[in-house]
Amino acid sequence: MSDIVIIKQNLEASFYQAVPSESGSNGRHNIGHNGKERVGRIIGLVGAPGIGKGYITRGLRRHTDNLHFLPRITTREPRPTDADEGVVTVSTDEFQKLHEHIIGIHRPFNDHRLYGWHAEEAQQGIKQGKNYITDPNVELLDKFHDRFGDSLHLIGLTAEKGYLEANLSERAFSDKPSGVLAQKDLDDIRKRLEVGEAYSSKVREAFSKGFLHNLVEVNFGNRSIIVEVVKNEIARNIGLFDPEISPIPGVEFNGRRNGTHNEAMFRSGGKERF
Repeated sequence: MSDIVIIKQNLEASFYQAVPSESGSNGRHNIGHNGKERVGRIIGLVGAPGIGKGYITRGLRRHTDNLHFLPRITTREPRPTDADEGVVTVSTDEFQKLHEHIIGIHRPFNDHRLYGWHAEEAQQGIKQGKNYITDPNVELLDKFHDRFGDSLHLIGLTAEKGYLEANLSERAFSDKPSGVLAQKDLDDIRKRLEVGEAYSSKVREAFSKGFLHNLVEVNFGNRSIIVEVVKNEIARNIGLFDPEISPIPGVEFNGRRNGTHNEAMFRSGGKERF
């Protein structure tokens, strides 16, 4: 199986705006070189279930104190991790009262549970220099662009069928102390895999139409460096993190080592779990 990850940048997209890094070491403050406070940004990771968005998010947040979860509102049942992940659970009536302040209202599981993001709270945070990270649905990207404009930086994540299947299976086994999957578990993996393949196709299409700034192919070979890869692309494009002074070993840009152009191929033998 290939151990190459390809990163492409939509440099000609109308919304793309490269911003040089102005943060201090490790991106731990938000003051520009001119002494003025910088406005915040929103980083969106767009990819199929099981591709590793949560893993990348946790890795990025370890590199800076100023990367918050985009405030999310839902009517589902509360979970112990909600407070740490910026999730607020409300009643359906309360959700409807906040309707005009919420972006991307959707029912991902085709049931009564509603989900969305508190756009007004995020916009206030951006003005105060807060940076956010989230995982918007690929079908909601136009709404995110309309609401957040140049504050938004979207990174698409794609993977081949074998990679998604292995990740979904590994997650299923992690919930089974017996190490045995029932038929319903196998059926669930199959359904999620079908959704994941279709989702990856939509992500590629969104990139081709200019809705995404970057497109990243994730696979078994680049797991151990994928957080660094995404972090460095964010650093080069919007300046949230300081770019690494020395390039990642084995990196080639447009066929030339140590370059800074649009396409990058990375090789690694890492096996870290997502």
